[in-house]
Amino acid sequence: MKLVPRIILFSAIIFSDCLYAQTCGVDAPALSSDTRFFINEDNTITDLESGLTWMRCSVGMVWDGKICIGSPRLMDWAQAKHWGQTMKLGAYTWRLPQLSELATLVERECRHSAAPRINHRYFPNTPLSPFWTANATPGRENHYYVLGFDARGVGSYLMDLKFALRLVAGREN
Repeated sequence: MKLVPRIILFSAIIFSDCLYAQTCGVDAPALSSDTRFFINEDNTITDLESGLTWMRCSVGMVWDGKICIGSPRLMDWAQAKHWGQTMKLGAYTWRLPQLSELATLVERECRHSAAPRINHRYFPNTPLSPFWTANATPGRENHYYVLGFDARGVGSYLMDLKFALRLVAGREN
């Protein structure tokens, strides 16, 4: 009889991570407040806490009225910077986000989720690929920070590698 409770306890411990992992998937409710973001008429997203405006879809993807479709355009850091300087969407002046700005979009409580840790209502179909930031890595020539919305989080990579891009408009930190 004592063996059965131990097996149940052991099973609960083993599978608890699996059960927790499902709490922040694509269909799960976002943990960030729905009053934090505002969908603009041009399908950009304004973060009412920071005042920043974000592209709803990753560069290379398009809004079809319901979700972002297509594939993200993966690019090196110089290409990402160029996109940030030349992108035309609405009346905004787009740029690469600072690491601290992009990090505000991470749903931090979803650390065990296989889905991207971002509010899927406002940023649907966000790829798991890391995203470029404007921040150079101190002491590492030609390296810049990237942020992944998966378990990888923040990393520093050579600027010649190719990653995704989500542009921001508004004040710079």
